[in-house]
Order: sequence, then structure tokens, then C-alpha cells
Amino acid sequence: LRRYVADNAQRNVETIDLVRAIEAATGRNMRAFFDQWIERGGHPDIRVSFRWDEAQKIATLILEQQQTIDAANPPYRFDLDVGFVAALPASPTRDAGDGPLAGERRARLRVKRKYESFAIPLDAEPKLVRIDPGAYVLGAFTYAFDADVNAAILTAEPSVVARVRAAKALGKDGARAARETLAGALATDPFWGVAAEVAIVLGELRSSAGRDALLANRSHPHPKVRRAIAEALGNYHDADVAAALLGMSGDESYFVVAAALEALGKTRDPRAFDALCAALGGASWNETIEAGAARGLAELADERAFPVLHEALGMHRGEGLRRAAATAVARLGVLVDAVRT
Repeated sequence: LRRYVADNAQRNVETIDLVRAIEAATGRNMRAFFDQWIERGGHPDIRVSFRWDEAQKIATLILEQQQTIDAANPPYRFDLDVGFVAALPASPTRDAGDGPLAGERRARLRVKRKYESFAIPLDAEPKLVRIDPGAYVLGAFTYAFDADVNAAILTAEPSVVARVRAAKALGKDGARAARETLAGALATDPFWGVAAEVAIVLGELRSSAGRDALLANRSHPHPKVRRAIAEALGNYHDADVAAALLGMSGDESYFVVAAALEALGKTRDPRAFDALCAALGGASWNETIEAGAARGLAELADERAFPVLHEALGMHRGEGLRRAAATAVARLGVLVDAVRT
């Protein structure tokens, strides 16, 4: 960067000037890198699968680039670090960096074709498979692993990105063990960001197990997780969920309350209309809670909400609420024919 600034002071620059500065400072040819990652649109979309051959003691990783590949968009070329851990850690190691874990065998793979298969000899079946531990590859990964491989990643992998990918993969698995692993991660993952993503996955399950896990953790100590739980509960429409969301409307976090009120509207519970109207008349920072109530009234799909939202559009109300109310009126028009006409 010092070279780039010194060479280009007081003049206009183009991308090639940055490329030349990097090449001059490092002695490395960066043209192919910039062509692939800067000048070209898109990113690699990689499906990863794994299998173990006990007889030959060989781990096979299969990588398939699933984005559009044609003459104008050749396969991406990149190095991918993978790791195989002999013993499963008891829990994710916080702030572990991208280095190997105890007992981990590392390999660097060179990916350059649409479909790649790599065979890595090991002493025994790995208990934890690590894909791009440092999250350096600028692409989207889909884990096409067995449920036990994904479960091991979610419960023991230090990489936050890898745990989120494993949670999404487990969400597509209908097995009971997958649901139990997700429920456990929601309660115990050491990083709130992973727990919040797990809550989203549990909401998308739309199953009794997902609902029960969300309800059991609605008092999670981190407010951003409680917010994600409230949003996820909007996918479940029964009286117990509505009662839980009504309880969450007393949360100390304005954003949790707003999410709970919006989700409450989605339940279409008989108690929701009065509760949302009451919340709409409050006073919170930037009308955060009132805006959530407005969105909840729209999701309630009740034409009685229209005059309430119309009043919320008045100039005497705060800007945050007016913005939410305008969107809510449009949403109500989609859901209720009488309002639209």
C-alpha cells in the first residue's frame, strides 16, 4: 500500500495501478488473481461431499463447482485447506485462529476443475472434517455430508463459518439426531452469531421439534439470539407460541420486542390485535417497538388494522414508525382483499 500511494500520489488511478504496485512490492504476478476475483462477476458455489474407505484407510473429498460454467465463465482456480482431526474436541475452541487442532492432519488441495476428487490416506477415520478452516475462499460452500459429520462440525469445529454451514446442512436432514444437534447448539454454542443462525434453521424446519427447541431457549442470555428466536417463532402458528411471543414483548431489548411483535402478528392469534395496537401507542427509541407492532399488524391479515396503520402514517408520528406503517399498509393490501380494493 505504501508503494501504491507513493507511485500514484496526486494522479488518477485505475485497478491496474494497484496490481502493478502489488507486483512491484512482492515480486508476484497478480494478473490471474485480479482477473478471477476482481474483474469477473460472481463467485464459486461449491458442493463438498466426503466418504471414508475403512478397508483402504482413505478419505475422499469431492468438490463440485455448481455455478454457471461456460466459455465466458471457466471454473474457479484456488487452493483449499482441509483438515482431518483424529479425536473430536469436547466443544468449539474460542479464538483458535486458523491453525491446526491437536491431532489434526492438514492438506492443501489445488482446485481447478468443475469436478474434483481428492483421496487422502489417513491412519484412521477422522472424527472431525475441516473445510477451509480460515474461511479464506471467497465462495459459497454447501456441505453434502452425512448427519454425523455435520453434527461433529457443529459441536466441535472452531470455525464459526463452518459451524453455520453445518447447521444449514442439518436443517435439510429429516433425522431426529440432526434436530437434537441443532437444539443443543442453540443452547450451548459459545458464539451468539452461530446460535442465531441455528434459530433461523429451526424456524425453517416448521416441525414440533424445532418449535420446542425455540420455545425452550427464548430466554437465551444474548439479545441477538433472542431476537432470532422471536423471528423464527413466527413460522409457528399455535397458542403456545403466541403466548411465548406475548411474554417476549417485555424483553429489555427493543429489537427483541419488535421481532416478537411482528412474529405475533404472523401467528394470527386472537390476542394479537389488542396487544399490537397497545404497543403501537408506546414510545421507544427511533420507534423501534412501534415499527415492529406495525409490521405485526400487517401480518395479522385483519382489516381492522387498516385504520390503525393509517393513523400511524400521520405527520405527528415518528419517522421510523411512518416508514414501517407505509410498508405495513402495502403488505396488508396483499393479504386482505377488502383493504386492497
